[in-house]
Amino acid sequence: MAITFVPEGTEREKEGENPIVEANDGGRDFFSTFGIPILAGRDFDSTDTRTSRRVVVVNEALVRKYFPSGNPIGCTFEKGSHHPVRVEIIGVCGDAKYDNLRKDVAPTFYVPYWQETDGVEQATFAIKSRAERKMLVDAARRDLASVDGNLPLHGSSHTE
Repeated sequence: MAITFVPEGTEREKEGENPIVEANDGGRDFFSTFGIPILAGRDFDSTDTRTSRRVVVVNEALVRKYFPSGNPIGCTFEKGSHHPVRVEIIGVCGDAKYDNLRKDVAPTFYVPYWQETDGVEQATFAIKSRAERKMLVDAARRDLASVDGNLPLHGSSHTE
């Protein structure tokens, strides 16, 4: 999702004139599940709660573009435009491609989903396991239904 990004020490511009970067919600095992290395700082952990300070992990592309002179750990920025939220950078992760392998990696930050102030509109779950695929999909469907039987499940994808 594209979102307004205003680094600390930068004036917020008029609507539509601030930089736009990519943002993804993730959980505690997001980076290890997808094999994205944490290069500096740390991953999300149990100290990052719904009521603690807002935190993010940024990718290398964001660091190259907006923090070229040094380590961004501990720096803050505002995300969003209508109800901006100040967040602190706790980690830097490697760049990752999601939907198009031919596009350059966009400057991206990751937010622990439980800290999203506007809620989460949709969620994608990824499971990394050596278990048989059918057994895993069946178990995931049962677990999802036990949380909320009205949640829609839009297929499943997998890799061998």
